[in-house]
Amino acid sequence: MSSTSTVKCPWCHETFNLLNNLRSKFQAVENGRFAALAQCPGCMQCVVVYVEGYVGIGDQPKHCAVTQWYPSTIPKIDERIPDPFHSELAEAATCLAMGAANACAAMCRRVISWLAINRGADPEWTTGRQLNYLREKGLIEDKLYRAATAVKAFGDQGAHPPATVTMEEAEQVFSITESILDYAIILDQKLQAATRQKQEGQEPSTQKPQAIGSGTNPPRKDSVI
Repeated sequence: MSSTSTVKCPWCHETFNLLNNLRSKFQAVENGRFAALAQCPGCMQCVVVYVEGYVGIGDQPKHCAVTQWYPSTIPKIDERIPDPFHSELAEAATCLAMGAANACAAMCRRVISWLAINRGADPEWTTGRQLNYLREKGLIEDKLYRAATAVKAFGDQGAHPPATVTMEEAEQVFSITESILDYAIILDQKLQAATRQKQEGQEPSTQKPQAIGSGTNPPRKDSVI
């Protein structure tokens, strides 16, 4: 999943180093990978850690890189993001946590498509055509268009063989998709709330706004990651 060995525990969310907290010897598994148990020093729960480049079965790890651990920490999705964006991004987060890079990228492309539909694009169009329509109509800012196009490109790779997406690319695509929603929806919420409060002659508060981005707003329903 990542070359770093410092992760957040999937149970208590405390940060710890996998390789410094091994509780079993490494064993060869498949395709040059090795696996062992690592224990969180905070909650004492264990995770399975997979590495590549390991030298010496049963010894301490040497010149290895962590490629995946299970169960992984699933990124938490901002509750201010409404459905269908929230549920789609939550599914992408689950794919990312499970090491399914292609599926993560494809799900992020679905988020972009929903954003385009939310802003007036035809649901029957391809994602590329949807984004181009928004750009031609002036319904999407240039930076947002370029970011969304990048996510769409990686989503295409994840959905259509023989192209493939690496875990590093999937992590970047997921992060960009989060940033897009933060800009297109959450920032818009804050601006609308501030404008409404100003019109009412009130001081800005810390209360979470309920309105969402431009266009037809899809209904919000509870989502569990």
